[in-house]
Amino acid sequence: MRSIGVIGLGSIGLPQAVFLSRIAGYEVYGVDIDKEKIRRLRDKNIDLYTDDPEVRKFFLESIDKKMLIISDDYEILKETDLAIIHVDASYSYLGDEQDLSNIYDSINKIVKIWSIYKDHEKTRGVIIRSTLLPGSMRALHRYIKDTFDINILLAYVPEFSREHNVFKDLMNPSRIVIGCDDETSCSYFEEFYKDLYMRRLNVKVPIFRMSFEEAELVKYLSNIFLAAKISYANIASILCERINCDPYKIMSAVSEDPRIRKDHMRPGLGFGGPCLPRDLFSFTSYIKKLDLDHEIKRQIIDFYRSIFEINRWSINKIVKLVNEASKYGVGEISVIGLSYHSKTSDLRGSLSIEIIKKLLRKGFRLKLYDPIHNAVKKAEEIFKDSVVYCKDLGECLETDLLIILTDHEEVKRLSLDKISESVRRKIVIDGRGVLIDRKMEFESRGIKIFFIQDVIS
Repeated sequence: MRSIGVIGLGSIGLPQAVFLSRIAGYEVYGVDIDKEKIRRLRDKNIDLYTDDPEVRKFFLESIDKKMLIISDDYEILKETDLAIIHVDASYSYLGDEQDLSNIYDSINKIVKIWSIYKDHEKTRGVIIRSTLLPGSMRALHRYIKDTFDINILLAYVPEFSREHNVFKDLMNPSRIVIGCDDETSCSYFEEFYKDLYMRRLNVKVPIFRMSFEEAELVKYLSNIFLAAKISYANIASILCERINCDPYKIMSAVSEDPRIRKDHMRPGLGFGGPCLPRDLFSFTSYIKKLDLDHEIKRQIIDFYRSIFEINRWSINKIVKLVNEASKYGVGEISVIGLSYHSKTSDLRGSLSIEIIKKLLRKGFRLKLYDPIHNAVKKAEEIFKDSVVYCKDLGECLETDLLIILTDHEEVKRLSLDKISESVRRKIVIDGRGVLIDRKMEFESRGIKIFFIQDVIS
């Protein structure tokens, strides 16, 4: 049985370790330097680290069956022949350099362990899955060759998993991209992924072999394209604000074109999360340093900035609608939806959090609720006692004005009777367009419902 190490048990690394152990049947050793996290995971307290019930279930089974061993000590990786690194390659929004110290630290530690416990019959490999700017892997490859007297094969295999759907994406990925430097490395890692998907899971997955730089660009250009689609959909919202049209109808028809597809093409509150905003920012800074024709460079940077600015527009538009509605005697506001996506409790990069901060600065009294209760707990760490936290949807509806910032199923099933009875000013602002098909139904009950393209007169 192959022995695999997973370094970094975060939102992607932990599901990766669970998947490789419980589903694929490898012997897996997971390492994370966060001692408190390891303590909690050993105590089977996993709820803080995933919202996915499948990850919870299979994690507990893997731990019980000792298919997954976790530690904060790299020593447990001594017998592994493959290490998969999922640590953060952070990027400062104030600077213009990607911080790769976590990755270099992980490399130093794993290679040091392997050097102590040398097994000359083993071929050992390292896969980096963190998002890296072009040139990063080339520099890392050179560093390993110049620093260590041990033969290690290196590959960059970017992950394309959605955090809210990571386990399903790991089980059936859209593609595997392998960035490598030589035929030996490419063949070694391609064989690993063929064994994983085609032989163990009987899943056909397209595999692309390419250079380090090509693989790094695949990751960035994929994420930025998703961000661009979301902002493009909101161009319809901006136009419809002036032309008095329904952007949801428009983009539904546009996205029926098979060349365009429906994913990420819905108007409303824009993109957030830990990846898309950061990647857009870091890649724009990277473009600035490239030796490109000045006019072409300017146009590319302007294009990326427009994606960002349209995304910011969606925040400001929600706040503007609240300001316009305040003339109806609105003092208390309830916000449903705190995380950046309806299937996760992750607040990183959440536009909802930015909207809440802006409303607090304007002096509104706020009540917060999210159908995923871990999101409310995380919000308490941000807002402390400056807001009221609701235990359930019913409590949240007792307010002057209701703002919807999630497309969670609980919101889609909102009762008109409860809204009519509880929301005192009978005003709803739907920032996700969840209730667009029920607009006439709301209005027939005397409830004013507004969407991102609307103007409150």
